[in-house]
Amino acid sequence: MHMKNSSEMQRGDWLRILILWTLVMILRYGVFCLLLFAGAQNCLSQENLVNRSAFKAGEVLRYKVKWSFIRLGSLEVRQELCDSADRACYRIILTAESAQGLPFIDIYFVNQGKVSTETLESLEFTSDIGREKRNRSVHQTDTAAKLLALTEFVDNNLIRSDTLHLNQLVYDDPSLFMLFRCLAGSGETREVSSVMESRIETTTFRFPVDREEIEVAALDKPVSAFRFEGKANWTRNDYAGLKGEFCGWVSADSAAVPLRIEARIFLGSIVLELESYERPGWPVHDTLFSHVKK
Repeated sequence: MHMKNSSEMQRGDWLRILILWTLVMILRYGVFCLLLFAGAQNCLSQENLVNRSAFKAGEVLRYKVKWSFIRLGSLEVRQELCDSADRACYRIILTAESAQGLPFIDIYFVNQGKVSTETLESLEFTSDIGREKRNRSVHQTDTAAKLLALTEFVDNNLIRSDTLHLNQLVYDDPSLFMLFRCLAGSGETREVSSVMESRIETTTFRFPVDREEIEVAALDKPVSAFRFEGKANWTRNDYAGLKGEFCGWVSADSAAVPLRIEARIFLGSIVLELESYERPGWPVHDTLFSHVKK
């Protein structure tokens, strides 16, 4: 039997850590959400802060995931209109995979949900991880009863079923992505609530109103953007020196397209950067480029 030497194993371990940190921590546990406390003042009731123009059927956003000069993988976010007779909603689909050619790594997952355009909540959510042996997680929320049902399957075999009692509203990945966009540039500081395994954890977000100039691979000139800052109020010991701090930029227009996200680890920063897009009519020069300093 051929044994891998220690340097090969170490390299593979670090690459796994970087990929997992980027695709799980950033995407799944809080970059795209704002906490809406049940019984407290709800930011969705402050209509001047909510930008529902971020919803757009046919929109596709593609991001490259990189560490220094190394491309680790990619993320695609797609919007589709739902076939729903009772509520207006969009299906938001997030697909992430590791880059081809990375040694010892093959990561692939698809998270999708029906998102209400009225409340921005996930009406349904499903997460599929793996290409062949597939792990599936399903979240179903009963808002009236304040319950969240969690089920997990491996190759269609039920392996776990649980119920969480909710004292606050929580959002899965697709609805978090839209909440994040709809509240960008609001000037608010909010607590973010998301499901992590069988627990609900929070992250603090700050959304300044000031505009900044930023360059991304998808656009041929600098654009005006709102910066956001986040810090996780929880820790994990298995994510390579996670500090729980990250920041990012969202286009300062009605489309509110996330342009760049940076997360710090002790080896540097992991970056998600917009690489290409499909959104009819975007960008609009007068709204996105006019605020950039000459």
